[in-house]
Amino acid sequence: MSGIFFEQDTPEQRRQLTELERRGYPVRRMTQYHVKIGEVNYYVTTGTITIDPAVRHKMKGFHALLALLDEKYPDPTLLSLQLW
Repeated sequence: MSGIFFEQDTPEQRRQLTELERRGYPVRRMTQYHVKIGEVNYYVTTGTITIDPAVRHKMKGFHALLALLDEKYPDPTLLSLQLW
């Protein structure tokens, strides 16, 4: 299993993180509750999404996150080339 998981993660949180990795997004686990993909921050327990520098996204939840990532980063492999 990837190093992005915490022992306390729920099965749903693990599924979401696995799906992000499967889609090729470079996921950084900032804390137990905070995931960062490029400029996008996702809070796994609340579904809250913010975009740096702290602009709150109008939608919440994993499906909203996927839609935002697909729009913002149509080629996720390019994200791994950038330094954050």
